[in-house]
Amino acid sequence: MYIANNNNCWFTNVGEAFIDIGVKNIFKNIMRKNSEIEYGTITPMSKYYIGKCDSDKAISPEKWFYPDLLILAGMYATESVACSKGGIRDMVMQMKANGTKVAFLGMGGNKYNQEEQRTVVEMFDEMRPEFVITRDKQTYDLYKNFVNCKRGLDCAFWLDDDFKPGKMKHNSYICSTFNRSDEPKVLLDLENLIHPWHMQDALSKSRTKYLNKENLMISDSPYDYLTLYANADRVYTDLVHATIPCLVYETPVKYYWIDNRSEAFYSISYIKIDNNGFLSIDKEMLRKEKKEIEKFIENSIKVM
Repeated sequence: MYIANNNNCWFTNVGEAFIDIGVKNIFKNIMRKNSEIEYGTITPMSKYYIGKCDSDKAISPEKWFYPDLLILAGMYATESVACSKGGIRDMVMQMKANGTKVAFLGMGGNKYNQEEQRTVVEMFDEMRPEFVITRDKQTYDLYKNFVNCKRGLDCAFWLDDDFKPGKMKHNSYICSTFNRSDEPKVLLDLENLIHPWHMQDALSKSRTKYLNKENLMISDSPYDYLTLYANADRVYTDLVHATIPCLVYETPVKYYWIDNRSEAFYSISYIKIDNNGFLSIDKEMLRKEKKEIEKFIENSIKVM
């Protein structure tokens, strides 16, 4: 069986890379006992980048590839995906016409309302996924009665299965990652602040407020960000996918709420919040849940 992950938009949001690395690790773990599984990736991002000039020149992966199982991981339970024309939905349906089956991992939503639910259920009716694993309780509650659904975790919780960049010798520093909201003024007086920026493709001279900060960090490699978070003294952030790597690498992290996507960690029963608002997670309970999810995927694949 050939399984392909639909690799997402790493250079428009490096947090998507953290998800895709996690997917690779999930199947790497499963493949240790299932040598018949092959794993690879595809990407639809050519249309986004080339579309700025001439989208007709971009490759359409569905015209060339049709794996046995296509994995869609991340925030796919949204109206923008479910209602897209010429986007992911059309790509999946053409692959299905060539025999590809589909499954969702770490699935999350955006609005979590009835209209979003309606459009996503319509998408499920068309795609007929083999299974859906959600990343939070809200998403699970919305779709558990419509598809073969399991409440699970964001795939970024598998980052440390094969990349453990902590314990590098370094000077003391703090990360302040505010890419969706203004950096809290209370942080401005802290010393040794490093400011990562996750949306590489969007950084331009128009972002003057951000570009005026000291110790800016931007990279085309997701591993640079992970190394930074793993070795930080602590992290302040408004990003879900800066928070999750910190939880994985046991770096104290304080999240500043933006929207309900934060349920990707707040809905986990073994998340911990100290008196100063810093988050941590019970790593042993996390390990057990990850193994349970891997077993569910393995069993689901075997009956396809």
